[in-house]
Order: sequence, then structure tokens, then C-alpha cells
Amino acid sequence: IRITFSEPMDKEQTREAVTLSPSVPGDWFWWNDQVLIFCPSTGYEGGTLYTLSIDESAKDISENSLLPFPPLSFTPQIDSLHVTVELAEDTITLLEEECSSSQPVEIHPAPPTWTDYTLVVTFSGGYFQSDAEKLSVQTGIRFSCLFPPSAPSPIPLGFSWVGDNRLSITYTGFTPSSFSRQYYYLLVLNGGPSGIRATGGNFLSQDVSQLFVTGVP
Repeated sequence: IRITFSEPMDKEQTREAVTLSPSVPGDWFWWNDQVLIFCPSTGYEGGTLYTLSIDESAKDISENSLLPFPPLSFTPQIDSLHVTVELAEDTITLLEEECSSSQPVEIHPAPPTWTDYTLVVTFSGGYFQSDAEKLSVQTGIRFSCLFPPSAPSPIPLGFSWVGDNRLSITYTGFTPSSFSRQYYYLLVLNGGPSGIRATGGNFLSQDVSQLFVTGVP
């Protein structure tokens, strides 16, 4: 946000007169005596109405008060995140719109253990710059066993980031199916405003879910 005044301003008094609601983490600084700039550090919330206000306590260096400034409201236009899931061992790529929580994709964990499997998740429309953001992505992805209910869920064995938008995850703990019993697993990437979020405020518009079934060795 860049606010330009017609006159050189009393910087301290004017800064205190400027508010952004709801508040956003970031830095306010003066470019010069007439230009005040706000740089957000975390991105705005998509779909949120923000209001910029400047009250009449703002004064120029000659102690002239600011003319009434009507509050300015805006809703930031933030594109959604999108994902692509690559099944490394099976050389299958699933686009977000192809993912299904009801139509299983058969996977084949590699021998000799038949328990380990690697996914590569690529995000488009945003990036994850800090370690904290990348850790949030990792905790926002879960893999659980749906059937049989007594079977354990796979656990992440290791994470590896390639750049700021591509994550490789190796899971262990899958059980190969047999001719008499099949094992079903559900992958979920948390979406919505409280789900996976990128540096610029981009997030998955909804959960991305895919059902898997292990093959028979």
C-alpha cells in the first residue's frame, strides 16, 4: 500500500493516524516526507474485506490537519493454490481436478519390503519461502488407512524440498493387498483458509483427497 500526501508530513503523528483493519503483519516505512508505504510480510487473506483509515490527527510539518479522508475498503484478489501429485514408483501423475476420494488408484510399493512409497507434490500459483511455511505444508498432508480399520496408517519417513514449491515425501507402513483382502488408504491435503498457505496468501480452495489401494505383489 502506498499513501501519497500533498505536503511533507509529520511522520510520527501521521503514522499513528493510519490504520489497516483487520491488521496484517508487515512493515510501515516512509519513502520520503510525502509517501508512506506498507509492505505485508505474510500476504493478505483471500476473500477478506480490509479497511484503510486515516484520521484527522495526521498533520503536515506546518501543523495543518488532514482533510477528512473517507475509509478505503478493498478485497485482495488472490489466486488459489493448485497441486499435482506424482506417484514416483508407478510413474503416474494426478492433477488436482483428477483426484477422487471414492475412485481408488492402485499403487505398488517397491520390493523387497513392499511397505515404502514416495509421493512428489508440486504446488502452482504460489511458493513457500520460509522453513516455518514449509513445515506447515508437511503437517498439512496426511495419509491414513481406511480399510481394514485395524491396520496402521503409513508414516512419513522423510521429506525433501526441491525449490520452494515441490515436496517429495517417502512414506513407510503400507500393507500390500492379497487376493483375499485389499488395503485402502486416503491422502488428504488440507485446504480452505486454515489449510496449506503460501507466502503470498494463496491457499488451496478446498481439501484435495485421493483414495489409493495397494496392489498384490
